[in-house]
Amino acid sequence: MLTSKQIGLFILRLTLFFTVLAIPWPGTARAYSVLFCGSGNVLFATFWPQAVIEFQTVGADRDPAEVKIAVETLKPPAAQTTQLDARMTGYLPIAQVLALILATPIPWSRRWKALVWGFLLVNLFVAVRVWSILVFTLSSVAQHITNLGELSADLISILASPTPAFLVPPLVWLLVVLRPADLARFSAELGADVARRSRRAD
Repeated sequence: MLTSKQIGLFILRLTLFFTVLAIPWPGTARAYSVLFCGSGNVLFATFWPQAVIEFQTVGADRDPAEVKIAVETLKPPAAQTTQLDARMTGYLPIAQVLALILATPIPWSRRWKALVWGFLLVNLFVAVRVWSILVFTLSSVAQHITNLGELSADLISILASPTPAFLVPPLVWLLVVLRPADLARFSAELGADVARRSRRAD
């Protein structure tokens, strides 16, 4: 079982790593917004044949983390714009996963693999979440393009909300860090601890 000292050291390391990664260093927000827009245009510009999507950075007088998404449908002609905070949508979930992995007391041979897989999976999550936001936006402009049923619309709205950005990173961390052997050892230690407590109570 983990001791209180080990848990305290993990929390301390997590706080340190996340603080370093999450601090808005000069130029970081603008650079990530450019990368965010470039990736969004590659993935979604022509994702729907009947719509054109364009991710744009905002002017220098605006928040550098802000991103504008222009949605234009071809049939019928319609246009809609929505705005995202690239830092909240993508950068911070990535920083959270990386900080959790770096703070985990596992060998570096495992940690490097976890960092690679964690980075890939959390970016996949960010892409899926952006897709859900685009679907939500398109459905308000031209519902026939997305053809969402009531259940699908509810699921998309949940995925497009801010809540998954806080819940998914810890799940990604657990997925890439834990191994079956870790779970078996934890279960055995937990069972032994429960047995010791039971014997003491008797």
